[in-house]
Amino acid sequence: MSNFTGFKFTATAGAAAASGTFAKMNSNGKVTKANSGGERCVGVFITSPTGDGQLCNIQYRGTVYVKSGHTSAINAGAEVSAKSNGEAAVATAGHYVMGIAMGTAAASGTYFPIMQTNYQKNA
Repeated sequence: MSNFTGFKFTATAGAAAASGTFAKMNSNGKVTKANSGGERCVGVFITSPTGDGQLCNIQYRGTVYVKSGHTSAINAGAEVSAKSNGEAAVATAGHYVMGIAMGTAAASGTYFPIMQTNYQKNA
């Protein structure tokens, strides 16, 4: 599903995350699912951690499939950011753009490819 370029990280307590959701890092170097819309992330979960101390794979560059959490379609070419549940949504002003949609997600829950990026969208 992806051309994996990433690392193994240790998950935090309460880090249950589905493959294809965005990951953020805490000050101790552990990862958890993104939980604030538009926040800066370190990559996308390739494996699904279920708890504290579990190793998980995070892809940080290249093309990867993410899970849409947007209420309507995400079209190819759209800037994508993390939602508060770690799923993908169309980025709005001030959000960190974590990827550019390389395909279309017709509905929430659909997996679609993005080319990973990391920049803040201007107003």
